[in-house]
Amino acid sequence: MRAIAVSLVFGLLVGLAVLGAIRARMPVAAATGDSPALQASPGTYDFGKIGQGESVRAQFTLTNVADVPFKIVAIHAPCQCTATHSDQNRLSPGESTLLTVVFEAGAARGHVDRIIQLQYISDGAKTMQVAQVLISGEVEPDYHASETRLVFESNQDGKRTITVWRGPNKPHVAIESAYCSDAAFEATVRDPPIPSEASRIDLSFHSAEWDPEKQEAELILLTNSPHQPQMQIPLEVPRRKESRVFKQSSSSVTSRSRAP
Repeated sequence: MRAIAVSLVFGLLVGLAVLGAIRARMPVAAATGDSPALQASPGTYDFGKIGQGESVRAQFTLTNVADVPFKIVAIHAPCQCTATHSDQNRLSPGESTLLTVVFEAGAARGHVDRIIQLQYISDGAKTMQVAQVLISGEVEPDYHASETRLVFESNQDGKRTITVWRGPNKPHVAIESAYCSDAAFEATVRDPPIPSEASRIDLSFHSAEWDPEKQEAELILLTNSPHQPQMQIPLEVPRRKESRVFKQSSSSVTSRSRAP
């Protein structure tokens, strides 16, 4: 009896393995295949502008526009910052369901595009099809600086002022300190009179302390932002181009003058 039970369990495991292998090898049609059964509305969702650390929710209506039922086999999001949920996975002809997509901005910044792919297969079909929806928008950083790179002359002292603005609805973000990777530069943070206003960093360059073999240093800004705790701004100091004057020696001139 025990041997029979073991044989049944072993047979079940083998069957599941074979089924998984068949599904893995099942061909997938392109998203632009003929007569797609799954229609998403809208196909694209623009969430506009959000700040770092914020989230946005989008909903898409998925409809079976074919004559046979189909089953949504898998939903693929491009990263862990995008979560998806479908109310139901099997749709009869003409039936619809909701797909919910939640995007967590986290430390992202700038323009973002996230494509969500849905794999589904119709009853009686041997090929899976793929549909997709797109969410896009802009993620505004907790803060941004007026300069992304500064250039100084290697033989001349210089001073610059950098303005740092806070992102929308981020009055708590502050520049806690600033320092430079080379002693030839000195940075001082000027706190704004009103916390919600921009901060300013005064930067001084002392050419006498600069190593002419170097070409670049960094200004590092430390903040209390959990999404962007620091920012590096390159400080470039190009090497001076020395003009070279080639002089002919008197001996070479004399030797050429004596040549026949």
